[in-house]
Amino acid sequence: MGEGASLSLFDDAEKKYKLPRGLVGAVASVESTKRHIGKNGKITKSHAGAIGIMQLMPKTAKWLGVNPYDEKQNVDGGAKYLRQMLDRFDGDVKKAVTAYHDGPTKLARAIENERRTGMPYDNFLDNKESREYWGKVNANIGVNEVEEVKDDFIEPLIGKNLVRWTWDEVEDTGAKKVVGSQMSNIQ
Repeated sequence: MGEGASLSLFDDAEKKYKLPRGLVGAVASVESTKRHIGKNGKITKSHAGAIGIMQLMPKTAKWLGVNPYDEKQNVDGGAKYLRQMLDRFDGDVKKAVTAYHDGPTKLARAIENERRTGMPYDNFLDNKESREYWGKVNANIGVNEVEEVKDDFIEPLIGKNLVRWTWDEVEDTGAKKVVGSQMSNIQ
């Protein structure tokens, strides 16, 4: 989660944009990883020019109508952009998160290449970081498809909140679409 960011900022943005619980914080965690606050306590830019907790590019922030240097607006803008990507990619969370990172145009080209060649669209993303991005976000959400739960898996999670998501298969594509989420505390 973004260093210094309030959990309520993420929760409020997820509710406002009807996003799966935990998604905004997970993206912020992967995007900012403590980089967004400089030694002087001010929000900084990444080497690519992305700003703040949600690492919004200046043009994207302007298009979304937010000030990327304001923490609350930055989180709101990132959540709004995630919602737009979910809508554009038919509720497919993996594609929406990938589009958040790589841009919707690059992802659309990769999906078109997948359609033409039959190879997974991940193979057409530009670099290793792009191909691994979804896995990092997914890990931060706490979403794991586990067949058998073992004690050594559960023990480190006792007392922690985890998000359980409900998935549905999207007709004809086999993609997973989030239809619900629930926070639960492991006792």
